[in-house]
Amino acid sequence: MQQAAEDRGYEQKTFCPRKGDVLIWAADLVHGGSPVSDPALTRKSIVGHYCPRRVDPFYFRLHPDRRATGRCDGGLYASQHYAIEG
Repeated sequence: MQQAAEDRGYEQKTFCPRKGDVLIWAADLVHGGSPVSDPALTRKSIVGHYCPRRVDPFYFRLHPDRRATGRCDGGLYASQHYAIEG
């Protein structure tokens, strides 16, 4: 992805949030984190992906054995956990 973006002349942008900031982007936008340069300055975050109820998230196709859904307060929640190697 990185090389394809560079080949097309796309500019990489860095989001530097302040306390309380929220970033919302389109699901098809290439995105990712930067390397941690100072562990004392990182903060925990939560990521949510939203899609219509009739559509399974794309990542369900990748590892069907690691997916889960559940209902809570009228909503439907989906999750995929990462493989833990021992």
